[in-house]
Amino acid sequence: MASVRSGLSHNEQVARAASILRQGKGARYDASNAPVEDLLLARRGAAYFARQLNNLTNSEIYGASRVTGWTRAELISDISYSARDMAVLLAQVRSGNAIEELNQKFNLKLAATLPAQALRYLFTHTDIHLNVEFRDLNNEAWELQLSQGSSPILPIRQIPSLRAKTLWLGAYNLGAGCQITHLPTEVLLGNPAAQYKKL
Repeated sequence: MASVRSGLSHNEQVARAASILRQGKGARYDASNAPVEDLLLARRGAAYFARQLNNLTNSEIYGASRVTGWTRAELISDISYSARDMAVLLAQVRSGNAIEELNQKFNLKLAATLPAQALRYLFTHTDIHLNVEFRDLNNEAWELQLSQGSSPILPIRQIPSLRAKTLWLGAYNLGAGCQITHLPTEVLLGNPAAQYKKL
């Protein structure tokens, strides 16, 4: 039987096992073969994005972002709805239902007119939903690959990396104080100008 690369040291694995035992059956945990480093980068990116978002006043949310032609509200909406789409996709994988397109159509301009507090909640809610789906994937699901019509094959285990890049680049492009030097090296590889790319 091949060993599973968890990305955790032996001591970290022991500590994780002890923590799981203490917390009981109701808690959710990442599968043993989940892409630990990418999930950590995504979760840190979500926390950093949330801090940048909280730096903005309600009126500043509707100001210009660093993405040409987009307001900050549009950027927040895009990041939030991309999380929702990923969560829907992962839920379909777990249930065995037919896979829909990763990017479902939504009206970005309309979403960007939501009240500022609703946009803040939208980001928080969709990020939590996606994390629940990440934690509910079992070992087998992490090894699956998705084929979406004419789109290239997407391995499930690459989704956390995509999410991490979306969050960190989104934080920079909010223009709320984040500098390029704040971004992880992994995020800037292949994108040194930190341009936000819509998934």
